[in-house]
Parts: sequence; structure tokens; C-alpha cells
Amino acid sequence: MSEQDNKRKKTAFFDIQPSKKRARLQISDDQNNLAPAAFQKSKRKSNVEEQVNNEINEENNDNNEEIEGSDMDLNEDETNKRVKRVFPYGNYNRYYSGRYKENIKDPRINVIVANSGFEFEGKDILDVGCNVGLFTIQIAEHLKPKQIKGVDIDAGLIRKANKIKEEIKFSDLTLEESIDAIVTSTSNRQRKAKEFVLETNNKITDHDSTNNVSFPDNVTFERLNIVAEESVTEQEKYDVIFCLSITKWVHLNNGDDGIKLLFKKVFEMLRPGGLFILEPQDWKSYSHHKTLTKKITAIYQEIKFRPKDFKEHLLSVVGFDRTSVAFVEVENNEQNEDGKKRAKKGFDKRPVCFYYKK
Repeated sequence: MSEQDNKRKKTAFFDIQPSKKRARLQISDDQNNLAPAAFQKSKRKSNVEEQVNNEINEENNDNNEEIEGSDMDLNEDETNKRVKRVFPYGNYNRYYSGRYKENIKDPRINVIVANSGFEFEGKDILDVGCNVGLFTIQIAEHLKPKQIKGVDIDAGLIRKANKIKEEIKFSDLTLEESIDAIVTSTSNRQRKAKEFVLETNNKITDHDSTNNVSFPDNVTFERLNIVAEESVTEQEKYDVIFCLSITKWVHLNNGDDGIKLLFKKVFEMLRPGGLFILEPQDWKSYSHHKTLTKKITAIYQEIKFRPKDFKEHLLSVVGFDRTSVAFVEVENNEQNEDGKKRAKKGFDKRPVCFYYKK
């Protein structure tokens, strides 16, 4: 073989190498695409686990943030000289986790549907004090409103609510796969808080197409202090407004005038024929948090308007036409001032009150 032939052969060899490399890469990609479904699902499950663990770190940062516009107090442990965050607005991270531990669907939803006599589908709904949005999202999924807005005073909780909504929207895991992903995460609080999300992941397409906006795009979240915001009644109007387990916190932070103002604003934001759904906390539960901050201690001592007085005030003063009440059995979820669950266990029967506007 001549020297010129050898040169041509060597040149051809090097010209071929990139093609071989590209071919090997292409085969690898094809093999990945043709991999068994179990392999692909395993990858998706790993992604969910990674998201959960990332949120654990973000949660630690969020728990150190103050609520904008509040005078949040910090308690100092004199023995260890450690500063602990307290939750003067009941804004515990993952407050709803206990409700979803055994029953993925919030037990209040069936009680509300069975006893309100109200048609929720296609309606505009406001959820005041939505926390991380689990109940809000369930209402959007199960009752099919036109739109539901969740508002909370804590910006950190609103961020988490939006994250949960996005997970539901873009996740393609089934219920079982999602549960497996969450169970293997290292954060117990994160896992419990997401348990209801797990069920919803595989139900997103099971809705009536007549709604203007499909789930979960019919859910929005906004940071809002409804008592302090003066122009709130001049903005959107709603067919239904929820205030579930927040009256104690509004009362302890704003006194008798504050809780009465909340009721007045709710009435003004409701359209004619609208429904106010109230889950009040009893007076006894106030005492568990009366020393939470100096401000709360002072307000607690001045409270004269007790929860037993709410009904008469809402009917005679605020102007609601009629009312009814139902009871829901829920796991006791009372929490200490630092947000940790109390030792007391068992179930409570809590009232869910319906107030109807003419």
C-alpha cells in the first residue's frame, strides 16, 4: 500500500469516529426512551423526593422570617438562651397535616356539601386564613368552583401553597407512586402535609369541561391581612367565603373590634344570596394561647365578645338572614405556642356554621 493510500485510510478513520460517537450517544438516548415504564416512574419518584428534601431546607429558612406588617414577638428560652419563633396568628407551618393523616379528603367537605344546601360548582369562593392551601385546593378539586382564592397573613405559607399547586399541576405520578415518594422523604411534617396532594395528582383530568378554568388553574393564593386592608370590600365579590379555625387568632390579635370588623367585611364581600361558612374555635381554646405574646395577653384580658355571642351578632347586627349548624368529627390537632402538637389525643366534634345572605 502506498503512502498516499495510508494517508487516505487514516483520514477516513478519523472522519468516521465522530459519527460512531454520535451513534453511540443516540443509542443510549433511545435505550433510555425505550426503558420500561417502571424505570421512568422511578426517575420521576426520585425527582419528587428531591423536591421534598429541597423544601425541607427552604422551610427552615421560612420559619425564621417575620410576617410583613406584623409585630411578631419572639420568646427567649432563659436556660439555653435560644430564640424561638412563636406563631401569634396561628400560622403554624403544616397546620393541616393532622387532618390528612388517615383520611386524604378533608372531612369537612362532605359535611359542608351535605348540610349547606348550596351549589358550589361555578361559584366564586374566598378562603380566609388558608395556611398552605390544602383545604383550598381540595375545594377547587372536589366542588368545582369557577375560581377560589386562598388568602393568608403569612407570606411564607402563601409561597408553600403556590408550590403545592404547581406540584399538582405538573406531576404525572399516580397516587400510589406519589405516596411512595413522600413516605421515603426524610421530613415527617413535609410528608403529612402532602398526603392529600398525592390523591389529587391522578384526578386532574376528571372534571366537567364547562368550567371556565380547569383545576388546578381555578386556584389562586395571595398574601393578605383582610382585617387591616381597608379597600378589600371594594374589590372582588364572592358567592362563598370560608373562615375556618381562624376566629380565635383574629380575636386575640385585634380584639372585639377586630373580629366584628372581619364579620362586617365578610358580609360586604358576599354577593346577594351568598354563603358564609364559619368554623369558630371555642372560648376555652383561647386560654391555651393567652400568653403567646405581650400584645395577645393584653387583648385577651379585655375580650368581652365571646364565641357564644357570634351567632346573635351575625344575625342581628351584621345582617345575615338565617343560619344553620353541622358538626364534623376531626382528630384533635391543638398545638402549643411553638407550633408543636399537644399531648392530648382523640377526636373533637367541631361546629361548622352556615350564614346565609339575602
